[in-house]
This record gives sequence, C-alpha cells and structure tokens, in this order.
Amino acid sequence: MADKLTIRIDVDQANNTFSRFAVDEGGQVTFHNDATAEATVTFSNQNALCQGNTPVPSVTIPAGDHKKLMVCSGTAGQEVKYTTTVAGAGTEDPIFIIERKMTGPISYSTTELLVTGAAVLVAAYVGYRVGKRQVSTPKVSDVK
Repeated sequence: MADKLTIRIDVDQANNTFSRFAVDEGGQVTFHNDATAEATVTFSNQNALCQGNTPVPSVTIPAGDHKKLMVCSGTAGQEVKYTTTVAGAGTEDPIFIIERKMTGPISYSTTELLVTGAAVLVAAYVGYRVGKRQVSTPKVSDVK
C-alpha cells in the first residue's frame, strides 16, 4: 500500500496560514526522524493510528529512524492533532485529517450482467403469467 498525503492549506481566525495533512482511512502514515536526537509523537485522539489492530497513543522514534503506523478503521472524517517533540528542541503541533477512502467506478462482470438480466426476464415472465391467470372471463352461464 503506497503512502498518499494531501496537504490542505487554510487561514485560521487569527489570520495565520496553517496546513493540515490528510490521509485516507485504511492508509498508513510514516514518521521519519531526521533529527540527531530521539523524537516522540503523541496523538490527541489515541485511537487514530494503530500498529496492527492496536491503537497507539504515542510513538518514540530513535534519531535517524522511522515508524510506520496504519490509520485505524472507523476514524474517517476525524481531525487528529499531534505533538512532536525532539529532545532538546521546541514542540510542534500539526493536524492531520483522516479522509474517507474513495473507491473507483463500479464495474460489473459480463456474468453478473447476464445473470441479472436473466433474473429480470424470468420475473417479468412469471408476473405476466400470474397476471393473465387473474383476469376472469365471463362464462356463458353467467350471462343473462
């Protein structure tokens, strides 16, 4: 599964530019620590990112290393603020958005189309036959 990141740029109420990073639900996020000291990433929503099926409230990344986390299921539409701290440096508080995974166009196989078409034809024929039986024709003895 390839990483996909969308960056949304906006202006806040204090007229400051800010960015939010968006990732698809079911996708993955890789944190690379390019610093020369250990980094810690702590999530405001402790159920947003998972290792396997287990939510991760924070992750520690050694200097020069990286950690890959999966976006937990059931988190689409959430905004997740996280705090990144590198030993001996100030903190950072970015936000990322978990977007609904978009699927491609619906496609049907030839077999599915043939089976569906046959089922519609059979239903139409049965309806016609049942409807024809329901029509009553007057008997000669009923006419006076």
